Amino acid sequence: MTRRQTRSFAAGCGLWILTGLIQMAGHFRGLPDPASEEEATLLALFQGYEMEMGGTTRTLYDAFDGLGLSLALLAILVWFLGLLWLRVPATPAGILRRVAGMNAVAAAALLLLGLPRLPVASLVCFGAVGAAFLSAAAGRVVAATSGAAGPGPA
Repeated sequence: MTRRQTRSFAAGCGLWILTGLIQMAGHFRGLPDPASEEEATLLALFQGYEMEMGGTTRTLYDAFDGLGLSLALLAILVWFLGLLWLRVPATPAGILRRVAGMNAVAAAALLLLGLPRLPVASLVCFGAVGAAFLSAAAGRVVAATSGAAGPGPA
């Protein structure tokens, strides 16, 4: 990978951790206080109405809360795995480009799926992650030993 691609890959990893931390902050911040009697009723139903979910009984709030925390932890895990890929000196550039491409596709999918559902901060993070990894995946592969440009993906 070129220096620009490596920096873009590292930036994408950094943006994954930022995304995870923003999600985590939102998780631990909790829900805002209801502004009206109607909102208080909806919140009580959201936190109190139980349904059968996969053999267990959960409220909508439990599902919402669990998925938000899971997304935060997944983003942090992807950051950690990305840094491991960068730190292994024997990792071929073609593999890093493929990993960058998979991260770009994952971020784009999260962005598209989240457009009608997620807060703007999450959408901005997913867009930035996708752009960084797309930049890392684009271009030519430079061989680590000779510095010569390769013909494309390895």
